[in-house]
Amino acid sequence: MKKVIRLTESDLMRIVKRIIKEGNIDKSTKTKDFDVKLDKFQDNVRTFLKSKDCKVKTVGDDFEVHCDDKTIQIMFRKDGIKIKEEGEKFAKEFDFKEMGKIKSELNKMI
Repeated sequence: MKKVIRLTESDLMRIVKRIIKEGNIDKSTKTKDFDVKLDKFQDNVRTFLKSKDCKVKTVGDDFEVHCDDKTIQIMFRKDGIKIKEEGEKFAKEFDFKEMGKIKSELNKMI
């Protein structure tokens, strides 16, 4: 015997708004693809920093980089990457496609 669930109009509206906002009910494949791309991107950034003799500490999805006496924070977000030095209030934002700009900015900070 199947169970019948009755929803109120407000419940239906919330469900419809969520579906419209997300654009897709099943986002597991998109999330998985993003995670794989993020891991590869993080590996590229990590190898670049290690080639500059920097120590990279992973904090969640972010990096804390120690070079000489400088500390740089690299934050990986879904919309891009943010880089800031210790003591700065605002981070510089980059898109994932701007690897050259990211490397040049890290060279300036190091």
